[in-house]
Amino acid sequence: MVDLRLGSVDELPEFDAPFDKILAVNTMLFWSEPVARLAELRRLLRPGGLIAVAHQPRRPGATDETSAAKGREIAAALDRAAFSEVRLETMRLKPAVVCAVGVNEVGR
Repeated sequence: MVDLRLGSVDELPEFDAPFDKILAVNTMLFWSEPVARLAELRRLLRPGGLIAVAHQPRRPGATDETSAAKGREIAAALDRAAFSEVRLETMRLKPAVVCAVGVNEVGR
């Protein structure tokens, strides 16, 4: 079963059960206090749940390095929000899409 929810990370509603996965695409740029928002999202994940935060710069002059730099920034924010096993995945589009993935580790 898939239950998709659309909403603002700044005004998260209450949910009946924790999520298995959370996906955010090209949105973190607009979040106030990204590390705090990521920590709130981590509390919504079940133990072992995954978060994926993807970014593809869309402004003129964007490059693969622009994507990579933003990916490293997102990965660092996931780490500061206490996600574990943080890694970067890259899709070779133009410019590249970089996705930071983290795990909600039990006891962290």
